Amino acid sequence: MKLAILFYSFSGNTKAAVEYIKKGWEEKGSFCRLFQLKPRKETTSFLGQCFRAARRQAAEIELADLDITSYELILFASPVWALTYTPALRGAVEKLKLKDKKAAIVLTYGSGAGKERARKELQQDLEAKGAKVVFSGLLRGRNCCDKDYIKRELASFFKMVGNAPVAQPDRAQASGA
Repeated sequence: MKLAILFYSFSGNTKAAVEYIKKGWEEKGSFCRLFQLKPRKETTSFLGQCFRAARRQAAEIELADLDITSYELILFASPVWALTYTPALRGAVEKLKLKDKKAAIVLTYGSGAGKERARKELQQDLEAKGAKVVFSGLLRGRNCCDKDYIKRELASFFKMVGNAPVAQPDRAQASGA
């Protein structure tokens, strides 16, 4: 199954998680491509970003090389900010044609406040665009470098393409070194 992963990462936690997901998907013999979302105008202030998220503002995203028509499954990944998903991912969801696409959700979180609300909101937004959400998962941000944690938390996602990938813990990454 051909997988496209559309993600936004501010601190690197979501990026670490999707890089492992890509590797696990490819280990099972399936194609995967990462599309890192970059807003055209982006504040570097975390608080500024959260303020925009809380107001449900979409960031303007460059979609020129974001062709998802040939992918069977689209994974949307984002941190949870201010009880919702990021303006960058919101901008992509608003602009993409998702009718009849299979979609998956992976959200990373820090405190955990609002994670379920953010997941529900993203799922509703994807379904409103005509996508069918086939998986939804949450990952604790501080564990996004722990491959075994990701394998456990996303086991049913990996089963979509076969058995979950075998991961050996990377002690240096898991400890934050």
